Amino acid sequence: MAEQPVAKRPATQPTTIDDLPENLLIRILSLLPLISAIQTSFISRKWRNLWHSLPSLKFKITKFPRNPASPLSLIVQQFSDFVSQTLINRPNTLPLRKFSLLFLYSSNHRYRSLVTTWLRYALDCSVKELNFRFAVYPKRRENNDGSENSPYYDFHLSDLMNNTSVIRLMLCRCEIIMPSRNLVRFESLRSLELVEVDLSDELLSDLILRCENLKKLVLRQFHGLRKFRIVSEKLQDLELSRYYVENAEDFDSSVEICTPNLSRIEIRYFYVANYKGDLSSVVEAELRLLERETEGYIFQCWSKPMSLLTGVQRLTVQNNLLLFIHSEMKPDESFQFKNLKHLELKTGYTHSEMVGLAALLMQAPVLETLVLDYVYQTEKEASFCDDFKARPFTFDIPTLQEVKMTNFRNTDLEYHVLALLGREKVVLNKVVLVPAKPERSSLSGPMVFDLTAYEDWTSAIAALLRHRLVPQK
Repeated sequence: MAEQPVAKRPATQPTTIDDLPENLLIRILSLLPLISAIQTSFISRKWRNLWHSLPSLKFKITKFPRNPASPLSLIVQQFSDFVSQTLINRPNTLPLRKFSLLFLYSSNHRYRSLVTTWLRYALDCSVKELNFRFAVYPKRRENNDGSENSPYYDFHLSDLMNNTSVIRLMLCRCEIIMPSRNLVRFESLRSLELVEVDLSDELLSDLILRCENLKKLVLRQFHGLRKFRIVSEKLQDLELSRYYVENAEDFDSSVEICTPNLSRIEIRYFYVANYKGDLSSVVEAELRLLERETEGYIFQCWSKPMSLLTGVQRLTVQNNLLLFIHSEMKPDESFQFKNLKHLELKTGYTHSEMVGLAALLMQAPVLETLVLDYVYQTEKEASFCDDFKARPFTFDIPTLQEVKMTNFRNTDLEYHVLALLGREKVVLNKVVLVPAKPERSSLSGPMVFDLTAYEDWTSAIAALLRHRLVPQK
């Protein structure tokens, strides 16, 4: 029998990495640290300039190779030389999607001018996303007159005046310098994130007004602001976090939110006594405060925006609901979350929290999904657990379809809550238990229970208890 000829490998099938399409090679390079991607230029002639086409340049001093014995000043010098040399070797005629810089900054003349040069390079490349973060230099050098150098970089927004490419801007530890002309607008910006940025109330309000097409705004870790306004016709997503007024009892502090198209808001540890405006357009919201701060001024800062979320559909909160239900912040007795379908609670399953949950559920007539996420409680709060079963209450959730317990620890309290959830009017058809860390739970993995397979709620709970004794994946 004649031997069959060996089939030849198709000419188009790659045999080495060099045979891969250029777009795939660039994708591989983009997964490497920038300095490693640049070093591939020594592989062969084909790879020499391949890194020039990377869509993003990410310079992070924390990822820069260093000799632990080297003084910090030398590391900063070597890193800045690396950034400058990289930008010299890459043509500024090639477009950039993202330019990120994390730099240990000291505002002596040399570094200030270098950072400005890097910024202008990115703008020349029509960069879409600009991310500038500065760590504080541990030892601030003194100028000749004895004054200290500022640890903040002076970011002149005038550099963006004639720019139409930047759609996302993130600044951390910068001092923003506004253009002197009042008519200047930043029409290309769609997303603005400011972290530890020096701004006065008037400057912040003015900046937001000038970003006419802004859709997302993030304000984090501010100090000293007292009264400011967020006025934006097109803003859809707003995050306010870690804001502290100078006086912890400043009942005159306020934020005015005038955003008719706002659909999402996140408020974390953001302590302002007065919220003004209309949040009825918000569909998704998350409100947090420190667990220990549940009384007086701090609680008021949390409960006021809660009372404005009349149209919210997805809500994530800490379980201070008992205080909220009985506080003066609630508009009136007829107040309801009439559109709320998804509720997520950070809870310790204390008695007061469950009473608050039961009261809130009466004001959420269309709730479909309830997520209970366990968080550690202090001893004072945990003391309510002793009479948990001695003081019964009921949950009335006629539209509830799914309950999910995350960070599940397999305790009596958690199973008791499950039993209470199904005791009254309910159409619950699914329970999902997501276990905590292995050392805190005997469950080996998430468990999903389809309750439609059981005759009634009692038999479903019995099945849950059986799984408690014999954990299954």
